[in-house]
Amino acid sequence: MVHYDERTPHLHYAFVLVVFDAKKDRYKVSAKQVLTRHDLQTFHDDLDQDLKKVLPFYEKGILNNKTLTFENVAEIKKNNDQFKALKDELANVEENSNDKKAILKITNQELNEVDLAKKQIDSFKQGCLKKHLAKP
Repeated sequence: MVHYDERTPHLHYAFVLVVFDAKKDRYKVSAKQVLTRHDLQTFHDDLDQDLKKVLPFYEKGILNNKTLTFENVAEIKKNNDQFKALKDELANVEENSNDKKAILKITNQELNEVDLAKKQIDSFKQGCLKKHLAKP
């Protein structure tokens, strides 16, 4: 099924690897017996080449330069840990930024109140000065 939930329409290719188990006289799921490590490493490129041969309108390709390559599960976990740490750090930065924005808003309100008080004091001084000069 083609998805349109992102900028570029795309699909997810799902498959189940089934082999016949002669010992038990039935079919079973077994990726290990069907695919090798090399198959998994070259799957996207192979599929891309095959689709380009069969579909004349197919141009973009499977790989979009956003696909990350990893050597092993430990590397994936390491990158996931780094991603989580960066995500947590970003959340902290955003929280601090929101706190600082709130403080800035309060400070601006207080500055406005100080400006208003200054104007009132100046107006009061002007009034007093006028009264003082108006006295005979």
